[in-house]
Amino acid sequence: ARPPGDVTTETPVPPGDPPVEAPPAARRRRPWLKVILALAGLAALTALVGGIWLARQINPPGEPGPEIRVAIQPGTSVAGIAAILERDGVLSSAQVFRVYLKAKGAESFQAGEYELRRSMGMGPALDVLQEGPEIAFARLTIPEGFTLTEMAEVIGKLPGRSGARFLELASKSNTIRSRYQPASVTTLEGLLFPDTYLVT
Repeated sequence: ARPPGDVTTETPVPPGDPPVEAPPAARRRRPWLKVILALAGLAALTALVGGIWLARQINPPGEPGPEIRVAIQPGTSVAGIAAILERDGVLSSAQVFRVYLKAKGAESFQAGEYELRRSMGMGPALDVLQEGPEIAFARLTIPEGFTLTEMAEVIGKLPGRSGARFLELASKSNTIRSRYQPASVTTLEGLLFPDTYLVT
């Protein structure tokens, strides 16, 4: 029993459950969640910017520039062709073009002269390359010591070339003459320099 005159004041507890405080471990995890969300947002922004940049490399905005003739030498690799097109302003990125060609399954192109346009885009440039050159190049190698007859055999193996016609013009006609050829000589035997030539 309480002594007379002893009055104790108690604060009433409001109805309902008391507030539950998050455990310390949960409070510590919340900053990491913010970091993860920030990194995810940064990755999404980077992907968006990269996608826009890539699209502009493949299809540049605006109209294509002036026409330009580009020569592709025999034996030039796909990487070499991409570098030539970037150098001449047809494309803005040789590296992206190599990836683009790989995705399209394009592995090689014919040597020759192509008529392209500056900043024309990778799709149209690939179409022109796949159609073939306006002027095709063929590599002709004449070894040292070859006679006209042996040269004619090599020339006859080139597409659209006639070894017999070459032999006729080089050995029995004054139509084609060398400045080193004596006036009384009607053949080019011994006057053709051994080398590798690009024949159009």
